[in-house]
Amino acid sequence: VLFALSISAAAEFRASVDRRVVDENDVVVLELARDAQVFVGNPDLSALEDDFRVLGTQRSSQFTIVNGRTRSLTTWTVTLQPKRRGTLRIPSIEYDGERTQPITITVTQPSPAEVQALERTVFFETFVGKDALWVQEQVLYTVRLYYAADAVLFGDLPPPPNVVDAVVQALGDSRPDVEVQIVPNGDAAAL
Repeated sequence: VLFALSISAAAEFRASVDRRVVDENDVVVLELARDAQVFVGNPDLSALEDDFRVLGTQRSSQFTIVNGRTRSLTTWTVTLQPKRRGTLRIPSIEYDGERTQPITITVTQPSPAEVQALERTVFFETFVGKDALWVQEQVLYTVRLYYAADAVLFGDLPPPPNVVDAVVQALGDSRPDVEVQIVPNGDAAAL
């Protein structure tokens, strides 16, 4: 019986977070740990999608032998961005028939000081190549993202502008400095 209990305890699957109170501009690091070697497969994270964006997942494994006793551990580190303020629940996560306990976190509005610090850390600038255009003439609309070297960026860039009677087309890949081509369809247009 003791041997059977030690085997079931060794295969425990558990969850923890780096903190339980965050502001809406921050991320939560969820750690899922299983006391066993996992060579294939990952936990199903789809239950998180109601309240969180999954920004990234990393898996690591450890195997140790100390004084003839072995220990195996597989850890998934999941970075989550809350989708809204309030009390959010990280639901029970299932892997290989085992389930974690749910975790409740609180997502708050950032303080004015945190908002000011964020505005100094990350901001956008936009530039328009010309003020007035002829029909079928191209103008470049540039969005530049500035951020501090230690800033952690997540989320999407803002969408291209919606310009009436013009075709808006991204030039190149989405990256922090993307130019957009705007070609008016009708009479001369002012931006």
